[in-house]
Amino acid sequence: MRNNMMKQKVIILLAILTVLFACKTEENKEITIFIAGDSTAQSYTEEKDGLIKGWGQLLNLYLTDDVKVDNRAMGGRSTKTFISEGRWDKLLADVSEGDYVFVQFGHNDASTRPERHASYEDYEKNLEKFIQDTKAKGATPVLLTSVVMR
Repeated sequence: MRNNMMKQKVIILLAILTVLFACKTEENKEITIFIAGDSTAQSYTEEKDGLIKGWGQLLNLYLTDDVKVDNRAMGGRSTKTFISEGRWDKLLADVSEGDYVFVQFGHNDASTRPERHASYEDYEKNLEKFIQDTKAKGATPVLLTSVVMR
């Protein structure tokens, strides 16, 4: 189990780095990677959460200084709640041309909690919204594979 998780993390990291190196941006423009996601991507504080880390919290360790990570991921969020709480609109307001928006949701969308649950059709519509809104800002959307609930 632990080996599979490590392999998944390495694959995600390689995919992210490939996207970043393959795409060109304006000279001297700082690239920002915005992260929309759930607890698996969110940043945790040492004092409160101890050794727990989300992948988005550590992403900047693998990037050059001209790439900034703006992690908006929040535990317990689904595509539905990320939109309904206004988190998506706030993130999108800060996105500029040439930026990237990494989107990683899924297991909270399958929740039995009505406020989180998104049907397959709504989940797909929400992801399409994220893609279209990001492209409209001149940024690049990147959908990351949903993690499996344990």
